[in-house]
Amino acid sequence: MARPPKREKGLYTRKDASGMVWWYYRIYIAKREQRGGPFATKTEAQEARNALATDHRRGKVDPEGGWQRIDDVLDRHVAARDKKKDQASQRRFCAWWKLRCQSAGLTRIKDLTVRFLEEVRDELRRERIKIGPTPRTKTHRGRKPSVGKLAEAVGKYREGATLNRYFRWLCAALGTVKQTQRQLFDNWMWELESQGRTRHLSPQEETALLAALGPTYGPWARLSVLTGLRQTEQFRMEWRDVDLDRHLLTLPQTKSGPVQFIHLSQEAAAILRSFDSWQRSKWVFPSENPAAPVDTANFYHRVWLPAIRRAGIDHARWHDLRHTGASRLAESGANASTIADFLRHSGLSLVRRYAHLGESHLKAAAELVSNFGRDQGQGGKQGETGKKPETRGSGEERNGSPNTAEVRMNQGESSGAGDPD
Repeated sequence: MARPPKREKGLYTRKDASGMVWWYYRIYIAKREQRGGPFATKTEAQEARNALATDHRRGKVDPEGGWQRIDDVLDRHVAARDKKKDQASQRRFCAWWKLRCQSAGLTRIKDLTVRFLEEVRDELRRERIKIGPTPRTKTHRGRKPSVGKLAEAVGKYREGATLNRYFRWLCAALGTVKQTQRQLFDNWMWELESQGRTRHLSPQEETALLAALGPTYGPWARLSVLTGLRQTEQFRMEWRDVDLDRHLLTLPQTKSGPVQFIHLSQEAAAILRSFDSWQRSKWVFPSENPAAPVDTANFYHRVWLPAIRRAGIDHARWHDLRHTGASRLAESGANASTIADFLRHSGLSLVRRYAHLGESHLKAAAELVSNFGRDQGQGGKQGETGKKPETRGSGEERNGSPNTAEVRMNQGESSGAGDPD
């Protein structure tokens, strides 16, 4: 009679709703219980448990870390990023994860499991979101939204990039807790993200667009092409940050956080000098109320979209003006580092989308491949390989007549023959 399998201490099994058996481990580190799982096989559970014990001996595991409250860890992460520009999204992700963990009955970091995160991801995939009007403030709450805005309140599913943002934020928040981040996201299957659409305007399209925008708003778009400014950066620009004498523009708040500087060309400085908004407002691009900058959403629907239609352009965003400036740098032969500095990117990964525009050496190489054999074939039939057949010396050369040989050699030198290397 076969013996039953030996039960190893610290390993146990559980069945899910479908009846499948999963393996888990339990280990005590510094008198604190640590659990992990699920694993498909017993061997995987053993390896994970042994790896956790090894990491503890190397000082990579905090036994008290898993017993921290989830709310406290998430709140500390938001407080540590108080100088970042995306405070609204930070608070939104924090509140969402706290509410989701509370609804699942999870209070400690050790309660977070890969199974729980996979269930959350599946729910986010199936859930429909609204893209309609945002909640109104107290002063405007009594007004009814327009019919157009009500028609926009339809449901759609989240994109892969949106799903990844939820879990990348949680992964960053758990970064201070040793070992937990690695356990949860070491083998995480991230969603495929679209690389986006890189659209840049041709000179003809830009000319038509500037004419459609008119003398008031045309210089705004041209300035974006010349400087690579994002729309929010440009429309929130203040006159105190513009130094026309030094041709320097200061951006106190940017997408990445720290202060950045932009060098202005002669044309860009001339455009800024032509503005007279400094007489009535601190904003370079004020709205009808000088105390406030221009509203981007209002400008997009009231000015930008009608100008696009009048110019006969199929589709173009304001951000495509930034792509237009970068693409023209690439076509002019600028290297990737220069384009990254122009766009104020911290790395070169996002600049690769413009690499194909500046690879003139590859275009020349493609022409060489295309023209191979054509020049040789135009001179007449020279053999199947396209090479001129080798001819032996005449009888006078074979007999050693020096005069004829010397004449032929001189003729060869004058026609370009010579060193084969």
